[in-house]
Amino acid sequence: MPYPSDLTDEQWDLLEHVFNAPGKRGRRHADDLRSVLDAMLSIAQTGCQWRYLPESFGPWTRVWSQLRR
Repeated sequence: MPYPSDLTDEQWDLLEHVFNAPGKRGRRHADDLRSVLDAMLSIAQTGCQWRYLPESFGPWTRVWSQLRR
């Protein structure tokens, strides 16, 4: 289910290479980084609490831990 805050395909094409760049310490991000970014944008736009993040984004703890990185 798409949300108004979700990245468009064009926006993701511009950002994907930045987030998927190889790091010095190995893998840094979740496999489904686009959905994690969409979840972060949803939190930023709506201001909802992390624990009330819709289940379609996956566990809120996974999204929150990626934001902390």
